[in-house]
Amino acid sequence: MAPQNAYFAYKRDTRYLTYWIIHASNEIARRSLDGDQTILNHTGHVKISESVIDARLQVHFVFKQAVEKIPDVDIEKSNVTHRYFIDILEEAFKVLGGDTWMSEAEQPTEDVGSGDIG
Repeated sequence: MAPQNAYFAYKRDTRYLTYWIIHASNEIARRSLDGDQTILNHTGHVKISESVIDARLQVHFVFKQAVEKIPDVDIEKSNVTHRYFIDILEEAFKVLGGDTWMSEAEQPTEDVGSGDIG
């Protein structure tokens, strides 16, 4: 039952991410037309993006293996479009600063209170 729950979870997260991408891009376009330079906070969406991409890659891998064992033209076609969508999500992740956020999140933070004072 867990694989089915994981499947529904990644489909749900994909819907959330797609919704956010559409609305965020519309908001960015609107703000740029208005001359507003406010920076949008998208940290939580970066984490969702990462989990959606990871989940889609795992499902893609499973279906790719299934087609290798039992060839099916319909599943192969679905795998091609699935991979294309994953590529788009990965590109959107990069464009929206996901790689930068990930590298900053992985850097250790300094412990401000541990240094010697004079």
